Amino acid sequence: MTIRIHIGAHKTATTEMQQALRRVRTRLEEAGTGVVGPRGLRGDWISLHRAMFAGDEEALGRARTRLGRWLRRHERHVISEENIIGTVHRRRIFGAGNVLYPEAAENLGLLRDLLGNPEVELFLSIRDPAEFVTSAYGQVLREGVAMGIEDYVEGYDVSAFSWAELVTRLRAVPGVTRITCWRYEDYAVLRPEIMSQLIGPELAALVPPPETHNAGMSEAAYRQFLEWVFDDIDAPFPELLARARAMHPKGPGDPGMRPLPEAVHVESRARYAGDVDALSALDGVMLLRPETGGAGDKPA
Repeated sequence: MTIRIHIGAHKTATTEMQQALRRVRTRLEEAGTGVVGPRGLRGDWISLHRAMFAGDEEALGRARTRLGRWLRRHERHVISEENIIGTVHRRRIFGAGNVLYPEAAENLGLLRDLLGNPEVELFLSIRDPAEFVTSAYGQVLREGVAMGIEDYVEGYDVSAFSWAELVTRLRAVPGVTRITCWRYEDYAVLRPEIMSQLIGPELAALVPPPETHNAGMSEAAYRQFLEWVFDDIDAPFPELLARARAMHPKGPGDPGMRPLPEAVHVESRARYAGDVDALSALDGVMLLRPETGGAGDKPA
């Protein structure tokens, strides 16, 4: 039995994919494919966090039992949860030596143990590091963490973050048979192929068109927020952010927040191209590309 696990990354249209799959979950289950996402894995059904990281024996037992039943109930299985590999918070997303998601491989091993150590196929979206970090930082702000961008990335070279290095670590986890990747920048074009790879071409035809979820912060909202933060030290931090976003919502074509220096973006774009090429050359990794109609694959 092989389980397909969509592990993120954060801020790469993961919520859009999860919501789309949830809308047709009943029809997928009727066709023999079980799908579980964040709603079921963050407390409604089980809590992966408590089972894997908190030493909660009751949560661990519940997770093993319910996941076992779920596996027996369906012929095919899809899990989508980006918090498996980490979170957007500084210590969970960045590691020493400019490593992305430093605990990703260990966490994946813990999940496989909960599932009974089956073979797994992984699905991962990658993104220009500077754009990825900017979006992750925006999420941290929206969660109410009062931290400047300088503190968020202190000690790290954003342009040096490597997806190929992360994928190499994940590929080395026992039981990982293949990793399918795509660039977030190509998501709109590749979405049908991504869904086809994840749940099969026939079921992919059931998935509804994409919708917008978790729109980022506009540059105007970010600048307004910074102005208010310095002028109004008494107002609650999340309230100022919410007010700024309401005043300057990010619509199609509006420039997003850009707290990192432009030089970082330039260097990041240059290194990202080489990193994508390195990732595509890894054994057991399939990089979906628009120009190839989907696949660029090296065998496991």
